[in-house]
Amino acid sequence: MKNIFNIIAFLLIVVLSKAQSIDDTMSAAEVNTQLLSDLHRRYPETKKEVIVWDNSVSGYDALYTINNNNFLTHYDKKGIYIETRIEKEWNNEVPATVRNSYEKNFNKKYMVNGYWEVNDPTRKGYYLELKNENGQIKKIWMDNEGKVFDLTVSK
Repeated sequence: MKNIFNIIAFLLIVVLSKAQSIDDTMSAAEVNTQLLSDLHRRYPETKKEVIVWDNSVSGYDALYTINNNNFLTHYDKKGIYIETRIEKEWNNEVPATVRNSYEKNFNKKYMVNGYWEVNDPTRKGYYLELKNENGQIKKIWMDNEGKVFDLTVSK
């Protein structure tokens, strides 16, 4: 009886771990089904929305709009949820720490081209896409204290 319980427990662990991770043997349809299922579980309101998927070097991005707000939910290459970003306007409502850090580090050289807020329980901060007068794009992550991390990938 104990052996049967151990076998069932082992099989359950294998099935659950397979369901949570994308591997190279999965078809595009299987990947899409898994990611969409997780997105709908996290944000049920996405069931009624058009989701645009982007497959990049860093993973999978789901782009969608709810109540006139643009969202980006990011998963890594294994299909593990990383974060959800909401697009914001660069205006007077930007937190002072973010605005001050931008002005100190980038104001003279770059303009804000895009601004996203992450307010997940385990990760809070801001993504900024900056553009200089030559059209060069710089992507940065800024934490709540205004500390800057350059995410720009060199070509």
